[in-house]
Order: sequence, then C-alpha cells, then structure tokens
Amino acid sequence: MMNWLANEVGIGEEQLQLYIGFLSNATTFSMDIHPCDMCARLQNSAITLMDIDGAYIAALAAVVNEFITPGVPPSEEQMTLIATALVNPEEGTSYALAAEWFDALAEYIGILNNEMIFSTEESLAFADKYTASVTGGDDPAVAAYIAAQLAALSGG
Repeated sequence: MMNWLANEVGIGEEQLQLYIGFLSNATTFSMDIHPCDMCARLQNSAITLMDIDGAYIAALAAVVNEFITPGVPPSEEQMTLIATALVNPEEGTSYALAAEWFDALAEYIGILNNEMIFSTEESLAFADKYTASVTGGDDPAVAAYIAAQLAALSGG
C-alpha cells in the first residue's frame, strides 16, 4: 500500500515513510486514523477517478448536457442546477454515478490537502492525472463544469 502511495504522490517509499512518521508525530497534526486507512481511502478514491470503463464520465456528461445548451458557455444558474441535481441522487442513475465521481474527487483532494498536508495547489496537481482528460476533452460543457468544481474545491 505504501508503495502505491509513494508512486501516486511521486516520492520514494523511504521518504514517504519518513513523511508519514513526521505527520504522525507533529504536534499540529492530529492523525486519529492509521496511515494505512488514509492510504486505502486515497486509493479507493483514485480507483473511482480512474473510471476504467468510462461509466462515471459518461454519466457526468449525460447530466451536464441535460442542463447546458451545447455550444454556449454554462451560466452560474446552470452550474447550480447541476450541483443541485447531484445532491442525494437516486441510486442506480447517471446522477448517482456522477455524484460518486465528484465525491471521490473531493475526498482525494481532501485527503492530500487536509490529512497529508500537501498544499491545495499540490493536491489539485495530483488530481490532474484524473481530471486532465476530461477538462481537456471533447465536451466543453463537461470540461467547464469540472473546471468550476476544481476551482470551488481549491477555494477559488
């Protein structure tokens, strides 16, 4: 598991073990959970974000394109409608898959930023490996929506 985490954040396993040890002992850091639990949650989020079969992004595209007029930049109102539609979605729907992907994105960034104490910029950069294909993809409405959500997650 630590080997996966070292690869995920691009640092050597020994350096990562020292870093985790530092975080565990830091007086300003409260680690109420075991580092392996944190790593497992990060890995589970990453697996969802990988979207190996494309189901999550396809669902997201279906939801976004339901609210946004093709060829027109999305308005704040449309963005709000999408976000509202993704709150408490009915299980087994496109809304549920899209919400699950966004939940994984928020958790992934949150773990890196809040538990591993990477900066917001670093956390977003790590997440970019999962979002870049969509934000730079063929569907400008989906790209704009994800970019807006990333900005919101970064506090901007």
